[in-house]
Amino acid sequence: MHQIKLIATPSSLELAQNVNQYLNKLFHSKNQNYIADTEFIRFNNGEGKCITKENLSGYDVYILCDPGNYGSHYDLVNTKHYMSPDEHIQDLKRAISALGGQAARINVVMPMLYQSRQDKRKTTESLDCAMMLKELEWYGVKNLITIDVHNASVENAIPFGMSFHNHTAIDKLLKEFASTRKWDKLFVVSPDIGASKRADYSAKALNATESGFFEKRRNYNILKDGQNPIEYHEFNGPESLSGYDILLVDDMIASGNSLLSSMKLLKKLGANKIYLMTTFSIFTNGLERFIDAKNQALFETLFTTNLSYIPPAYQEYDFIHIVDCSPEIANSIFNLNQTF
Repeated sequence: MHQIKLIATPSSLELAQNVNQYLNKLFHSKNQNYIADTEFIRFNNGEGKCITKENLSGYDVYILCDPGNYGSHYDLVNTKHYMSPDEHIQDLKRAISALGGQAARINVVMPMLYQSRQDKRKTTESLDCAMMLKELEWYGVKNLITIDVHNASVENAIPFGMSFHNHTAIDKLLKEFASTRKWDKLFVVSPDIGASKRADYSAKALNATESGFFEKRRNYNILKDGQNPIEYHEFNGPESLSGYDILLVDDMIASGNSLLSSMKLLKKLGANKIYLMTTFSIFTNGLERFIDAKNQALFETLFTTNLSYIPPAYQEYDFIHIVDCSPEIANSIFNLNQTF
C-alpha cells in the first residue's frame, strides 16, 4: 500500500482540509498532514504555474478540484479576476504536470464534474466534458472520483485507461433530512423527468406515500441570459396535494428556474410544507429569488452539500442546511488506496 498525498488546487482548499481531517480518523493517525506542500502562482498577465515543494515520488496522489468555484480569484492586470471553470481545469492540468512522473499513481477528485450537463452532442456543438475526460486519461490519471454526475453515460468517453467512480450524496442528504424533520404525509417530487429516478429512490428510502415528477420542455432555439427558457412545465401526479408535505429533489441548482416554477405549481395544488434537496447549489443567478421565495413561504429549507462552492454570505441564511460530505470523499480515497 502506497502512502497518500492530497494536492489542493485553489478551487478546493476548504474541501481538502476537511478531507485531511477525516483521513486522519480512517488511518488512525494523529495530526498527520496529507496535503502536499504545493504552490499555485499567478502572474499579473494571468499566466500561471504550479510548483510541488516536496518529493512525491512513490505516493498515491489525489488532486482535488472544484471547477465551479466562482469565488476563487487572482489579480489580472491589477484587477480582481474571478476564475472560470476552464481556468480551474487548467490548474488541475498544471498540478499533474508539476508531478513530473514522480507519483506512483495520479487520481483526480472532482465532486461536480466539469461541463457535466453537456452530456450529448446537439448538431455541431463541442463536447467539453468528454474531451476533458480523454485528456485526463492521456495525462495518466488512473482514477476519477465524482459525485452525482448529471448523466453517467459520459463515462463512455473513457472506455479504457481510467476508472470512473461516480458516487452519490443522496443517502447522506436523506439521512440528514429524516433526522431533522417530521412529517405526517410526504410526497417526493422531481422538477423534471431526468431526476424522477432520484425522486422514486428517495420516496422508497423515506417510506413516503409515492413520488411524482414535472414534465418540462425548453426552447433550445432561444438562449436568454445564458439559458434556454422553459416553455412547458406540468405536474405528472395527483390533482390535489392537500395535506402533503413535499420533498423536491434534484441534482443541482444553477439558475433555480425549474425549482422555483415547481414550488409555485405545487403550492397551487395545495401542498403544505415544501423542502428542497440538491447535491450542488451553485446559485448562478444569485440567492435573491430564493430569499423572496422563502419570504413568500414557498419552501422551508434547502438541504444541500459542501461538495461545490457556496459563498460564505449565503451559508449564513438559516434556510440553507449544508450537509458535510467530506467523510464520503475521504472514504472513497481510503478505499481506493487500500486496493493499490
